[in-house]
Amino acid sequence: MKYLGIKLDNLSTRIPVHRHGSKLWFHFNGKNHCYEIPNRASGDQENAEAAKGIFKASMPGKIMKVFIEKGQEVKQGQVLMVMEAMKMEYAMEASFDGTVVELNHSAGDQVSLGDLLVRIEKQEG
Repeated sequence: MKYLGIKLDNLSTRIPVHRHGSKLWFHFNGKNHCYEIPNRASGDQENAEAAKGIFKASMPGKIMKVFIEKGQEVKQGQVLMVMEAMKMEYAMEASFDGTVVELNHSAGDQVSLGDLLVRIEKQEG
């Protein structure tokens, strides 16, 4: 287990944190929090997979909304689906213009860490 040390005025505490990719997850003051670590290296696996059109669950959660269908053409930046995890919602956006070739979950589905959610292929030309 990793810990985050916080010092504010004369008070200090250590909070257990979980790191996944470029995100730090922690529970503090009765609430769950997520912090996006800025300026991650381009070799980050999650970002590299998304750049290839592969979207996996970055943590266990529930699919809240699905905005696409298999075979549908999508545009870069288009929201594909929304997942809820740790009481926060995360929108997955297309990394490039392409076609949905794999869609493995529907709204309401529970997903596990690493589950393949969506795969899109780049449009040629």
